[in-house]
Amino acid sequence: MHMLIGAGDKWGSNDAANILKPALARGRIRCVGATTFDDYRKYIEKDAALERRFQKVHVEEPSTQATIAILRGIKQQYELHHSLEIQDAAIVAAAELAGRYITGRQFPDKAIDLIDAACATAKKMMQIDSQEKEEDTVKKAIVAPNHVAQAVSRCTGIPVSTLDQEEKDRLIHLADRLHERVVGQDEAVNLVAEAVLRSRAGLDQPGQPIGSFLFLGLTGVGKTELAKALAEQLFDSEKMLVRIDMSEYVGFGAVARLIGAAPRWWTTD
Repeated sequence: MHMLIGAGDKWGSNDAANILKPALARGRIRCVGATTFDDYRKYIEKDAALERRFQKVHVEEPSTQATIAILRGIKQQYELHHSLEIQDAAIVAAAELAGRYITGRQFPDKAIDLIDAACATAKKMMQIDSQEKEEDTVKKAIVAPNHVAQAVSRCTGIPVSTLDQEEKDRLIHLADRLHERVVGQDEAVNLVAEAVLRSRAGLDQPGQPIGSFLFLGLTGVGKTELAKALAEQLFDSEKMLVRIDMSEYVGFGAVARLIGAAPRWWTTD
């Protein structure tokens, strides 16, 4: 829709939006447009006359359960396209893992892409297995939750397959595993373990982090070691930890480079 704004405008002549306004007002043209919030604020809101001729309808992101229902509705199409069978457990896993590990994208697109990637993975693995066994019989590949986990691992770099296999054991004994590497620091270890357990149990709030902690203490007491141990237990590698040298942000206002400027922030030379 925002493409109408300014289309055909040359040296003050009417653009496509102004030409369509009378027809839209009289009902001779019936139009349904779709655009993002950013483009709407950037283009449509600037033209109040054009905005009045449309009724805004906000399309909200579906929930996890609604996404599962959507995936079940398109399941047959993907089965015919890839010539395989998709388990219902794989559909549930795609919705849950997409919501947990894939950020920056919305439901149901990210879950649908996971199912598509899992189908391609299962079909490729079936073909490789048939070639190794030198079998000519045609078998249908079956998409299972482990194929979805592999697709998530490729997208995010997080070893989701390993997390799913040992997740229950790791969660139950998370505090004990952290204590094996970090001696003492009982309060910090217990707080972190409880936050992770709440998140995995589904008691966390969508759109919010698992927890925000600020480890305070003298140099050498084990603050960084605890963060490394937590990264290893959750993501199977210390390399998943992002470290920032805060000595670069000690200047007045320099932290704005990291988290953005505060509202009504004024700077002087």
